[in-house]
Amino acid sequence: MGDENEALKGFSWRSGSNRDTTGIIMWSDVFLHTVPTSGEKIAIVVIDTQGLFDSKSTSAENARIFSIGTLISSIQIFNLTGVVQEDQLQ
Repeated sequence: MGDENEALKGFSWRSGSNRDTTGIIMWSDVFLHTVPTSGEKIAIVVIDTQGLFDSKSTSAENARIFSIGTLISSIQIFNLTGVVQEDQLQ
């Protein structure tokens, strides 16, 4: 990803209700990794999706983006402060 002394570069982001990412963005490189304990070789693909609570998207659009991101991911990070509540997952 670069030299250890360089700042990391990647997806842009910001907090708040104004979205930074629109839709789904996929990193152009695939990271290959060997699991130390099993020797299994895996490929890691990094994607970013738009936030679910911006002021420009409908609930249906948010559901589609979240669903597609979930379907293509084996691990998903849901970036939310505090406890996940049912209304946030609807």
